[in-house]
Amino acid sequence: MVITHDQVIAAHMPRQIHMLDGQITSDTAATAARGPASIPAPANPRGPAASPPRPGGFS
Repeated sequence: MVITHDQVIAAHMPRQIHMLDGQITSDTAATAARGPASIPAPANPRGPAASPPRPGGFS
């Protein structure tokens, strides 16, 4: 979550909620529903096998 008054930064966010006097005046949730799903998750450069062993030998 990013809270900002900078419209340039807000324009890069997948969802924007605009407020005035403590009330929500607009919410881009309808268009945001498809936005984040299209952004791929970052790849783990170490891969799943690189996680450190847990105490007691359980993984």
